[in-house]
Amino acid sequence: KLLYFCKIIDIINLIIIKDDIMVNFKLLSIMIFIIAFVNITVNVFADSSNRLNKVVTVKEGDFNDEVFIRIMPYAELKMDDTIFITIENAEFYDDLSDYQYKALGDENTYDFLKNKYNKLELKYPKKDRGRDLAFELVFKPIMKQYNSSRFPYKISLIDKNKMEVKLFGITDYYVYKEFADVGKPVYHIPLPFNNVKKGNVYVIVDNNSTSIRGNYVYQVARPLCRSEKKSNKFYLFR
Repeated sequence: KLLYFCKIIDIINLIIIKDDIMVNFKLLSIMIFIIAFVNITVNVFADSSNRLNKVVTVKEGDFNDEVFIRIMPYAELKMDDTIFITIENAEFYDDLSDYQYKALGDENTYDFLKNKYNKLELKYPKKDRGRDLAFELVFKPIMKQYNSSRFPYKISLIDKNKMEVKLFGITDYYVYKEFADVGKPVYHIPLPFNNVKKGNVYVIVDNNSTSIRGNYVYQVARPLCRSEKKSNKFYLFR
């Protein structure tokens, strides 16, 4: 959004500098059309539904691991597509080993499922929907077993305020469709943090040129007031 705002400012500057009103009007019309087209294209072809499961109430010095961001993609994701999550007014917990993907059992890690998928993809020719068939063979049985449509992720810290998130690829054939009779493919990314400052805690998602919605700010926590008890109210976000 900031990029679009800057473009509009540039247009206004051009209008001020130029003298010919008709030329400026045509230029303005063309640029507004281009900006609108780009904005619509980004929202239609590179998007997802992102929301937090809750906003927690914390005081300075608290540790909290109750919050996760739920990402439901609308467009295909390639294997190891990577996004970045930055936290403000807090620091991510420095040991993420207990927060790695375990939705389909401890043994079905991101790397294990990725290796299994890659082998099956090579086994079946592309003309027979090899990627989709590999996808089905890997995930349908275990997702039915665990009654879960949560797909694998792999998280690591770049620094105390920035997390790298690798996402297991989802083929275009299955993205945003009911899968294995358990739900649409989704990622639940945990956000364990230490509250090191007073004030609200926010996270920002950088989509890193993937099809995930990015550049949005989500409130994770708010400070505990003296007059209230710790809250566990449930909030939904885009």
